[in-house]
Amino acid sequence: METLSKDLWKEKFLDKLIVGDSLKLLKEIPDNSINLIITSPPYFQQRDYEVDGVL
Repeated sequence: METLSKDLWKEKFLDKLIVGDSLKLLKEIPDNSINLIITSPPYFQQRDYEVDGVL
């Protein structure tokens, strides 16, 4: 798998949701090209978001 340059990465993926196998996708991301990642772990129904104070 070919590594993408930072410019090509920005053009292809900047401000987009990327869905896929993280082990494969991470290999395409150039070093020092990401400043922030926000995730939502799967809690498998361990959280009741309808209850006040959960978030």
